[in-house]
Amino acid sequence: MSTLDPPFTTATDAAAFIEHFANRPPDMAETLPARARQAARYPEMGELLALLDNPQDTFRAAHIAGTSGKGSTATLLASILQAAGLRVGLYTNPYVTMPQERIQIAGQNITDDRFIECVNLVATAITSYQIHWPERHLHLKQVWVAVALLAFKLAMVDIAVIETGMGGRWDETNIVHPSVSIITTIDFDHMEFLGATLPEIAWQKAGIIRSHIPVVTGVTLPETLAVIHAEATMEHAPLAILGVDFAATSVAVTRDGTRFTYIEEHPPLLVSRAGMPPLASDNAHRPWRILPDLALTLSGEHQAINAALAIRAAGIVLPDLTETAIRAGVRDAWMPGRFEIIARDPLLVLDVAHNPEKMRALVATLRVTQHWDRLIVIFGALGGKEVHEMLRILAPLNPQLIVTSPSVTGRIAMAATRIAAAANALGMATTMAISPAAALEMARQHAGQRDLILVTGSLFLVSQIRAGAIAGS
Repeated sequence: MSTLDPPFTTATDAAAFIEHFANRPPDMAETLPARARQAARYPEMGELLALLDNPQDTFRAAHIAGTSGKGSTATLLASILQAAGLRVGLYTNPYVTMPQERIQIAGQNITDDRFIECVNLVATAITSYQIHWPERHLHLKQVWVAVALLAFKLAMVDIAVIETGMGGRWDETNIVHPSVSIITTIDFDHMEFLGATLPEIAWQKAGIIRSHIPVVTGVTLPETLAVIHAEATMEHAPLAILGVDFAATSVAVTRDGTRFTYIEEHPPLLVSRAGMPPLASDNAHRPWRILPDLALTLSGEHQAINAALAIRAAGIVLPDLTETAIRAGVRDAWMPGRFEIIARDPLLVLDVAHNPEKMRALVATLRVTQHWDRLIVIFGALGGKEVHEMLRILAPLNPQLIVTSPSVTGRIAMAATRIAAAANALGMATTMAISPAAALEMARQHAGQRDLILVTGSLFLVSQIRAGAIAGS
C-alpha cells in the first residue's frame, strides 16, 4: 500500500498526503488568468466542507488578512485570548519547523493522533468529492484548511484565529464566521493574483469584511485605507484604524524583545470617522485605555503594531478583557523565524522576510538592535518575488551576500544566478552556494565572532537552514 493511500497511521504519511496536492493535475480552471482562477475555485471549499458537515459552523472565528504581519498578529491574538481563558484554535501558514505547526489548539501544535484522525476524515471526504466532481482537482491550501477547521471542531474550541493565504476575497479560509476581521497591512506582493496596484490589492484583502462584523486595520496609506473604509461602510462594519482609534507608542526595541505602550481611544465596537486626527495630536482628553510598558518577546517596531492590532481585536471578542490577560498574552506569544537568534559567536539570525515591506521592517530592527563588524546575508527567494527591491533595501547595510535556492514543493524557487545578477546590478558583493546547507557552512567558515549571519528572503530558506543549524548544534 502506498503511503499516500488512507487510512494513515503516522503523522508523516498524513502530511505527505496533504503535500501531494501541491502537484495536482491541471483542470479547467488552470486555463484562466491567475486572478480569475481564484474566483473560479472559491466554491470548491464550501462543497468540500459540506461533506465534512461544515465544521466551520461550530465555532467563532477571528479572520486575518494583509500583506505582512498576519502570522504574528494571529499568534498574538490567540495568545491573548488563551490567557483570558478561552480554548483557542490557531491556523497559520506556511510552517517553519513542522507541518503540524500550521494547526495549534490551546497553545500547542495539534497532536499526531488528532492530526492523523482529521486527515483520514478529510481523505474520505475528498474521495466523495472526486466522485461528485471528477473534472475538478482540489489543491494543497484547500486540504490544509479543511483539516484545520475539522480539527477545531473536534477539539471544541471556543474561537479559532484564522490567517488567510495570499489574498482574502477568494481565499480558502473566507468561509469562516468571524467575530472580528483584521487587515494588517497592504503592500506589493503576489501581484499576479492580487493586482498590480495597491488599491487592487486592498480590494482583495478587504473581501474578508463581513456585514456588521467589526474590522481592525493597521493600514494607514490613504489610497488603500479608502478601499477598506468603503468596503466596511458598504457592509455596515465598525472600523477601528491604527493611529486613529488605537496605537502602539513609546516603542523600545532590543535584540531580546520589544516594549511599548498601548493606547485605545475609546471602547471597541465604535465606528471610526475617516480623517480623524491621530491619537498623538489629540490632547484634549484622556484615552479610554492606556497600558504602559507591555513586554513582547518578538523584536521590532512592526511587532508592537501587530500586538496593538491583536489587543484591539481581542477587546472586540471579549469586551471584559482584562489587563492581566493582555500582558500575559503579549508576553508569551512567540513564533519561529521572526528575528530569531539561534546561535551566538557569531550571531545567527533567522527572519522570514520575503517581500519589500517585511524587509524594510527587518532592516529597521537590525539597525536598532544589532552591532557587527561584518554582516553576512544568506538570501534565497521564490520565483515571482520582488527580489531586486528586497536587495535594494538590504544594500545600505553593505552585506556580504551568499545566494542560494531553497528546496520547495509545488512552488518554484528563484535560481541563485538570477538573484546574483540582481545583486551585482546593485553593486553588492555576492557568492553563490549550491544549497542552503552549503550556504550556511560557507557563512560560518568566513564569519568571525563579532560578525552577524542573517538568513532571509524566504520562509522555505529559513525553515531549511533552521532545521540544519539546530540538528548540527
